[in-house]
Amino acid sequence: MQINKRGRGLMVMVVLSIAYAVLLPFSTFVSCLDSTQITENIRRLWSVEFAERQKAKDNLVMVGDEAVPSLLVLLDDILHNQQPRFALGKEEEGKIAWEYYNNLPSEKKTLAEYENTNKFEISRRLRNDILEILGRMKSEKAVPYLTKELWKRQAGSGMPQVAGPGEQARPFKRTLIQIGSSAVPDLISVLESTDSKTNIFGEPITEHSKQIVAQAMIINFQSDIVTILSEIGDVRALPVLYRLKNAKIDPSFTRYLINAINKIQAKNGIK
Repeated sequence: MQINKRGRGLMVMVVLSIAYAVLLPFSTFVSCLDSTQITENIRRLWSVEFAERQKAKDNLVMVGDEAVPSLLVLLDDILHNQQPRFALGKEEEGKIAWEYYNNLPSEKKTLAEYENTNKFEISRRLRNDILEILGRMKSEKAVPYLTKELWKRQAGSGMPQVAGPGEQARPFKRTLIQIGSSAVPDLISVLESTDSKTNIFGEPITEHSKQIVAQAMIINFQSDIVTILSEIGDVRALPVLYRLKNAKIDPSFTRYLINAINKIQAKNGIK
């Protein structure tokens, strides 16, 4: 039987593909497929179509932990790199609107002009989509990063102050609550390792004025962690909550602790 050059070429490609699949360890082969799938579905989060974005989110949730590193890299870029991001197919419109707004005199930069520009910019939406995916995954891997970002919003560590600390922190608190019991060990560790003389990374605060401000921020941050634990309702949090309550660190913080203890006990039928 005669096979033309095109047929022989196709046959060679098929044979090589089969050989490659046979020689490649199955786990590595699957990993390559997962990596491509992760990249493609993350790209689809930029889509203007709601249904396409929703499908991409569903797919990433199904991939699970393998997608977490890529999602956290993108989230970190969104949070700390304030460049505008535009939906697929809207890049040119977005760029024109953005440049127009930035070139306006300060007295003409009204809220209406800002909102008209911002309708093309999707950074906030991307952030919320990624946090939703991590929450739906119940990703334990994401907890340390999310906790640190929660602290940064309370401490104002280089964050743009477009909203108060509580407003900035809310999406991260919501995601940690959604992750649920998987987040509890890390949250307990944060509470146990934080005191009024250090921040959560163990950096000493030496200047008296800074220390007073830091104490207030740390108490607010601890209160956020306590609130998250109370919403999750896991009994593993009770010992550290009891200990902090008995330490009488701050009256307002103590009230958070009492409310959290009561809520967790009620949820678990503990009297």
